[in-house]
Amino acid sequence: MTLARPAQLPMTDALQAYRLIAQQGVLPADYKVDSDGDMQRWLDRYFSGAGRLPDLKAAGFEPVSGRLLSTDEGAAAMVMYEDGSGHKVSFYLRPPGPKNTLLPRGSRSDGDLQADYWSGPGYNYAVVSPTDSVPGDLSAPPDPGLRCGEACTYLDLIRAAFGEELAGNAKNQFARIFGQAVQAYEATLI
Repeated sequence: MTLARPAQLPMTDALQAYRLIAQQGVLPADYKVDSDGDMQRWLDRYFSGAGRLPDLKAAGFEPVSGRLLSTDEGAAAMVMYEDGSGHKVSFYLRPPGPKNTLLPRGSRSDGDLQADYWSGPGYNYAVVSPTDSVPGDLSAPPDPGLRCGEACTYLDLIRAAFGEELAGNAKNQFARIFGQAVQAYEATLI
């Protein structure tokens, strides 16, 4: 008798690796950065043809360590980035597996984490961060939500900007909310 494996959501392994390494500190780093460019050389040694590490300097994040991992799809690596305040973001890559399962560009939340994922030449990639890392100084880690005078959440901000009716259906209206937010931001650039 063969048990069927339940279908996994995209990059579940990347989210679990972040929890084990960045949040719980269960697995130590295999490699720690000594100088600029070190991390890319370390990654290239194990993953030929992999994409370049994301440059997150504009957001204040620098690569600090790397960890090799094993997944059902093959060898994987997670590169940890940190900012000056100790906030962490990870870059994760692994092969697409024996069925060559490539991922469309996407994003998903899992509890307190957000994974943005895509496929590139020969590998699947993900950037994983706490769900409240995008607002920077408005973020309230390690507590959930944001600092907006008193604690608030993204849903509170959507409710304030768009009203109760739209906030009640925010997940289904994501494209509309995101589009209007981008338009409002772009208007500040002109």
